[in-house]
Amino acid sequence: MNENGWIVKFRGVVQGVGFRPLIYRLASAMGINGTVENSVSGVCLKMRCGTDEKERLIKLIKDSLPAIARIDDISSRRAEISSGIQGFHIVESNQSADRPTDVSPDIAICPECLDDIRRHPRRLDYPLTNCTNCGPRFSIIRQLPYDRVNTSMSHFELCPDCAKEYADPADRRFHAQPISCNHCGPKYTWHGTDGSSTQNYADMLKLATNVITRGGILMVKGLGGYNLLADATCQAANQQLRQLKCRPRKPFAVMAADIDMARSMAHVTPHEALTMQSWRAPIVIVRRRASSALTPAIAPGCTTTGIMLPYMAFHHHLCQAAGRPLTVTSANRHSSPIITDDGIAMEYARCHGLPIVTYNRDIVNRLDDSVVRLIGSSPQILRRSRGYVPEALHGTSNVDGIVGMGADITSQWALGRGNDIIQSQYIGSMLNSADRESLKESIESLTRLFRVDKRLIVIDNHPAYASSAIGREMAANRIPTVGMWHHHAHAVSVMAEYGLTEPVLALVLDGTGLGPDRTIWGSELMLCTRTRFERIAHGPYFALPGGDKAATQPWRMAVSTVMTLFGSTQRLPEALTQSIGRANVDVISRMISRNINAPMSCGAGRIWDAVAALLGLALENGYESEAPILLENCANGLEADPYPISRDNPLDLKPLFDSILTDLDNRVDKSVISARFHNSYAEAWALSVIEASRKTGLKRLVLSGGVMQNALFTSLLTKKLLRHDIITYLPLKVPCNDAGIAVGQVAFGAEQSSV
Repeated sequence: MNENGWIVKFRGVVQGVGFRPLIYRLASAMGINGTVENSVSGVCLKMRCGTDEKERLIKLIKDSLPAIARIDDISSRRAEISSGIQGFHIVESNQSADRPTDVSPDIAICPECLDDIRRHPRRLDYPLTNCTNCGPRFSIIRQLPYDRVNTSMSHFELCPDCAKEYADPADRRFHAQPISCNHCGPKYTWHGTDGSSTQNYADMLKLATNVITRGGILMVKGLGGYNLLADATCQAANQQLRQLKCRPRKPFAVMAADIDMARSMAHVTPHEALTMQSWRAPIVIVRRRASSALTPAIAPGCTTTGIMLPYMAFHHHLCQAAGRPLTVTSANRHSSPIITDDGIAMEYARCHGLPIVTYNRDIVNRLDDSVVRLIGSSPQILRRSRGYVPEALHGTSNVDGIVGMGADITSQWALGRGNDIIQSQYIGSMLNSADRESLKESIESLTRLFRVDKRLIVIDNHPAYASSAIGREMAANRIPTVGMWHHHAHAVSVMAEYGLTEPVLALVLDGTGLGPDRTIWGSELMLCTRTRFERIAHGPYFALPGGDKAATQPWRMAVSTVMTLFGSTQRLPEALTQSIGRANVDVISRMISRNINAPMSCGAGRIWDAVAALLGLALENGYESEAPILLENCANGLEADPYPISRDNPLDLKPLFDSILTDLDNRVDKSVISARFHNSYAEAWALSVIEASRKTGLKRLVLSGGVMQNALFTSLLTKKLLRHDIITYLPLKVPCNDAGIAVGQVAFGAEQSSV
């Protein structure tokens, strides 16, 4: 055999990101004869050349990589390349492969395409303009490889001019699959409440702007679902939006026209600005300015606001035309996922009397907007969806075919493929039947897309979890299932993110999770491997009067904590007693003393609830973790000295609560009390970790659980541990809340299946 050339295969995010056009240009410039093609497993380069030329081309490819592309693996072998191939060509995709490649997330519209909408003859006022560097990806793909025929653009045949751009190596749209123009692409349509409609973009933009500036609500189709938009400076519009959404207090996100508008509303750090302006365009939690024009109805009681920049052309144009920030929230039926179906969207708009702006390209994969918060200079993902999914987490174990079902709150599942873990998009709460169906749809869609055969399903050991029931139903006695304890999954998810395989210490602080002793855990310091764990220490147990009601009514935890620590409710602040009524205090006291519907829990989240209620910040949680969020916001970034903590028994919280109650009696500013509580709780756990490190000799600590979303607490804790040379691993790519535990389940399943 005359091996006169090479076959080089690239795996990673290498489709739909300008990777083949890059290779075409570089290889052509070098005078190499060959071809490049998409395949299900990545990109395949075949070229007739010597070893030195091959190595030089690979180096040029790596040095010139498009911003969105990512190479995870390169393999090459000698091969016979036909001498009939003259020049370099992009050829039709190869559909046969054992292992699918990665799929690019959706990409915010690029500046060049925005400019084309203003200047390009065929794309004037065409808001669905895109190119190799931007536009829809995961939201429109049905199957691999990423070719137009396999997306929801398959119904739109390229016009001759777009086809010419697609075939021109010098064009920015060379082999860009979703490209289109006014002549051949999908169209936007305005539907007014009076039955009127128009496809004239200038007219619909004027109509939409009028709705916003006059205090109305507008329904708009985004990349991954429909949204509701309103003027973020208008109190009445946002109150109306809250009534429509049945969402009395949960914060809304805000879209700013540009980074300057974002800075006018919030103290945006350079790293936060970079994250906002990135191609992912997530919602970024930032500290709001006191002088901000935003209405208080955006985020009641909070000093922070979630801000994002436009990621579609229509967003850019509407923000600019309105001249003000926009409130953006998902359009969904009550307790249902974000709407993606056009028919359902039209019915929703009609029922609620809303004008709607839509377009006739289908959304294949549902996606909410992602939410991040910066810890120092690093973005920590709180809700992982548009712009991040379905990027894979690369590991060292064979996780192929393992499904992690996740938990029931902030649900997200995960899929093992080869040595990679693919995290699903944010799903929602398994308490709702619509979200349960969305979970099933997502599992079916991603396993089909990546051609994975399920061989093991890992579920939470909680017997009542809906996600676990769905996993067992999916297994149907054909696929093995294995259970995993909730807080172990939290810890292993961080180990998987950082590739940790040796034993570590793990601190998991959250609201609730069933432990092996069948009690409700939630503040655990453990010694962990990927397969086993030992509980070294835990926070104190308090009664949950009313069971689940204690998580929705923080005042119950305030009564429980004070009664447990001090033997009576006499030290409750008078203001709290008056707010909830002495009769309610007495009822809760009897429930605790008689052990009536008052299970015990050491959940750290309930401690935050208790302190927030004592300070009068939140008597009820109107949304998940409202009280802890308000407590952190109350501190407003202030770092105050900790209250006295017993070094012999740092997790004894009686001295801490004694100090808090004393400060309340003395009318100390609540922001100071909140700041001192944060520092004290961090000090208590730091001392516990330091002692565990001394006893075990371990210096690596993974951090997980919803409490780790609290930037003030997390920064205080990590600083304290750094002084003792303890290395902390805070999850950044995997959510630290319950959305992340599916990753731990997959990693655990890999170890179980290899035994």
